[in-house]
Amino acid sequence: MVAGDLDFQLLRLVLRTAPDALRVALDASKKLPLAPGSFDLMVSIHPVILSFLADVPKLLRPGGHLVFETFGAQGKNSRELPRAGDIASAVAPLKPIRYLEKPTRGMPDRVTVKALFQRRAGPG
Repeated sequence: MVAGDLDFQLLRLVLRTAPDALRVALDASKKLPLAPGSFDLMVSIHPVILSFLADVPKLLRPGGHLVFETFGAQGKNSRELPRAGDIASAVAPLKPIRYLEKPTRGMPDRVTVKALFQRRAGPG
């Protein structure tokens, strides 16, 4: 298991539940320094930066999965949420298994997303 985050405090917390996990400081605003086909499963919960999603299809092995969830729409953080279709488009080579978008109340052009994607068995 690999745990990646830019926040060293969060990476230290991983030690409590997964002491054997490889902890890597990653900046999601930059190209991820990971080899293609490195993962069977990637989990992204409440990311602040979404540009890393362009790398995800290549990082998953064929048949691999991405579990993705945005943060909720509380207060002013709605401005940081994606627009409808942004997440599905960002990982377009992946097949959506379950994809739920919910418009926010205060900013209906922004959505919360809960999704499960799978990389197709063939190339790409």
